[in-house]
Amino acid sequence: MVRPGLKRKTPDEEDYDPLIDGQREWDLEEKLNSTNYSATFVDVRDTGEGFGLAELQRDGFRNPLLFKNKTGLGLRVPSESFNVADVKLMVGARRPVDVMDVRTQQALVMTMRQWTDYYTDPNRDRILNVISLEFSHTKLDNYVESPTVVRQIDWIDRAWPPYLREKQMDALNSMDTMFYPKVRKYVLMSVADCYTDWHVDMGGTSVWYHILRGRKVFWLVPPTERNFQLFEQWTLSGRQDATFFGDMVEKCQRVELEPGNTFFIPTGWMHAVYTPEDSLVFGGNYLHSLNIKLQLRVWELEEKTRVKRQFRFPLFMQLHWYVLARYAGCLMRREHVVPPREEGEDLAAYAERMAEYGTELKNSHQPGQALTQAELQGLRLLLQWLRPLPPNRREVPADLPEPDRLLDDIQELLQEHAADTPDAACTGAPVIRWPAGMLKEAAGHVRQLRGGASAGGRGRKSGGAARPSKLPADKFIHRRVRCRLCEPCRRQDCRECVFCADMVKYGGHGILKQCCIQKQCIACSLPAKAACFLCRDARKFNEVEKEEDNYDPDLDLFECGVCWRLLHPDCVRQLETADFDPAFVTADLRSDQMPNYWCCPVCHHAGKADQLHPRISKGLKMLLKLESEQVETGQAGGRAGKENKTAMVGAAASAGYDSDNGADEPSIIVGDGATSTAAATSSASTSAEVKPVIIKITTSAAGTATVAAAPNHRASAGARGRPARKRRRTAKARAAFGSDEDDSDDPDFYA
Repeated sequence: MVRPGLKRKTPDEEDYDPLIDGQREWDLEEKLNSTNYSATFVDVRDTGEGFGLAELQRDGFRNPLLFKNKTGLGLRVPSESFNVADVKLMVGARRPVDVMDVRTQQALVMTMRQWTDYYTDPNRDRILNVISLEFSHTKLDNYVESPTVVRQIDWIDRAWPPYLREKQMDALNSMDTMFYPKVRKYVLMSVADCYTDWHVDMGGTSVWYHILRGRKVFWLVPPTERNFQLFEQWTLSGRQDATFFGDMVEKCQRVELEPGNTFFIPTGWMHAVYTPEDSLVFGGNYLHSLNIKLQLRVWELEEKTRVKRQFRFPLFMQLHWYVLARYAGCLMRREHVVPPREEGEDLAAYAERMAEYGTELKNSHQPGQALTQAELQGLRLLLQWLRPLPPNRREVPADLPEPDRLLDDIQELLQEHAADTPDAACTGAPVIRWPAGMLKEAAGHVRQLRGGASAGGRGRKSGGAARPSKLPADKFIHRRVRCRLCEPCRRQDCRECVFCADMVKYGGHGILKQCCIQKQCIACSLPAKAACFLCRDARKFNEVEKEEDNYDPDLDLFECGVCWRLLHPDCVRQLETADFDPAFVTADLRSDQMPNYWCCPVCHHAGKADQLHPRISKGLKMLLKLESEQVETGQAGGRAGKENKTAMVGAAASAGYDSDNGADEPSIIVGDGATSTAAATSSASTSAEVKPVIIKITTSAAGTATVAAAPNHRASAGARGRPARKRRRTAKARAAFGSDEDDSDDPDFYA
């Protein structure tokens, strides 16, 4: 889907319907209307209700699945009004994009701004296409979530060490800066009449594929051994333009996808794709334990057809070692992955961290868990594949010091589980996983500026110098405001997320005080009162003025993501300081993560550029925590019936509380009813002033959340009888919502 990795001439490129110098010897229009491709491989369903991991464990993942509606899948995507311009806003206008010029078959590199101008121009002078834009660690990452069942079986989620995912900061797909395989989230932007020739997805990955806009036509061929042999011959022949591969096989199916459809393609299925009209598609690739045999068969096919490494699954070998390590850790309580010592970390701190690491891993042990026949067969094949490899070809991760001992443990595990029955293995819950505590920290890899605050300072005293010699240390935190122009700002409440279910207008109790998760602004603007720290002038430009030809960014107002000061670039140049060069103010310091955002020259000169980390809203942290818990327990998305979650929310308001904008965000502790109630009691006992409120969050099979609150606890003796507003002001100085961190200086609050 994302990278046609087995096409001999251009393994990562797309061909198009308009004939290129008469090279294609078959007629695409005839293939679109032919009745020869009428096999019935695809399982078509109206919604995802009742679909989940238990079904895949019982029946396997052999045939493609087409869901006409995403309800019940646990899939989150932007609304239908989302377009290519919004993609540019979320991934950055200067983000480089790999583009293919079809007429010349030449690979080009454009910026997202250039690509958006081309895509929206009705008078296109060239035919270009983008099919491999991976957007993890951008703002778009938070608005697209893969289906629940994918997150439950994806090896990257299940087996790749969370501490390595935490290190990933670069949004680009450069192998030099890649700490985990970045293949989970792609956006495909295709113009009309685009045709992708026959291919198998890289590394034998399975694919999820959601049509947001436009239409797609797929031709599908099953992964039989005979079809693999024919595909290998067709690929190595170099005559792909002379023969339509679907005519060489015994059975082939053509299926058309429309807006709102979600498509699952299993491992090894050969397919070609045609785009009848301009389309915008979200998708992702993933490896899993349900079809290891075919995944290794595709890897062998890639070796024979000499697919270039840049078009293959990144870190493929390392991922398989980590998978075996998690099976040994979860089922045998034998840990093989040892986190390396961080640079500059002393031995005492490292020893303490390793002790916590070992304690967390004990929680991932699942005694008595049975394995499916597909998993047992796949693990045997992995042993047969890895054992004979010489050391220089094993590509063992550096944090796995004893690979041979791991292989011996897996051999023992296979003997222990040889008698596992299919019924015992169909639990609906993932077999391998990392501890929830470690995953909670790794969730911070979602890099999005949701409206980070800024800092300014007090104005200079009367009679002071006209030009300050340096920036004072005093700072104020400013909230950003909604832009009211981006796609989330314009959409309606989803009425399904936890925050919507808690809203008073939808029958909730108004405790969480958050806007809909899909309405959180992605381009929060500076408030009208914002002014330059140096000149105290509020001169700034709106988004419309920025598109004008006479726009001068040096006169605009920018917020530093390190010191949070608001500055005009032109004012920074006027600073008189011995250790700062005013000529250093350049456009390279500005960030596309958010409007009017940069690392100011003073912080950059002080070596603090690496501290420019995007912020994630507390509301999104709460949602990620809930979704992570649902995935771990197998209770999200496609399971029938209702599943209960209990959350404890502190009753006190934090220092960032805003009664008008509802910016305050309580922390949530998720678990079963008994556990959370005990946690609530414990938390309440530690503080006589902060009383908890117990919320019952019920998630249906359709993903709809219902929030119900127990009666509020009485106020403490010291606060009893005082008005609510006075009690709230008193609580501002205390640690809020059961958290150890002080929110009074946290710039994560925004309107």
